[in-house]
Amino acid sequence: MIPMELVMLISLLICATCTDLAGRKIPNLIVVSGFLIGTAFAALQGRHVLLSSLGGCILGMAFLLPFYAARGMAAGDVKLMGMAGAFLGVPVTVTAVVYVFAAGGVLAIGGWAMRWLQAYGASGGFTRSRSCKASAPAAGDFNTLAYGVAPMRLPYAVAITVGVGMALFTRCQGCMAAA
Repeated sequence: MIPMELVMLISLLICATCTDLAGRKIPNLIVVSGFLIGTAFAALQGRHVLLSSLGGCILGMAFLLPFYAARGMAAGDVKLMGMAGAFLGVPVTVTAVVYVFAAGGVLAIGGWAMRWLQAYGASGGFTRSRSCKASAPAAGDFNTLAYGVAPMRLPYAVAITVGVGMALFTRCQGCMAAA
């Protein structure tokens, strides 16, 4: 990956993370422009790199699509991973997805711990917080049934940014060791 390509990818991921943290949305403008930029950089490097770029996009989205189908994440998260895959290509996308899932697990555990503290408080007894919904819980809604609070919406762009960053870091470490 050339330095300008790396700067663009990191900038787009940081923008997506900021908007996800602020409003739990990832704008299509970020994702589509990132995909176009990533594939344009790949096309300049040749047909083989372009095919890897397109494959990385499809693979990144394919790994997250089951979680979207199960309503575990939003479509913007799936599209963001596809955009990152367009920059990374197939081999690095596979590594990135492993790191994304690990970062997502840490994010989920932290979110659940925060919810538990909200629900039970420091006293150890159940207290209703301001974020609790008075309506009946939906069937199968773990967070509402277990803690009496609304379902948790995680800013998964954080996990995607961290996972892609770790994949790039480990790739750079491998390149330095080979040199």
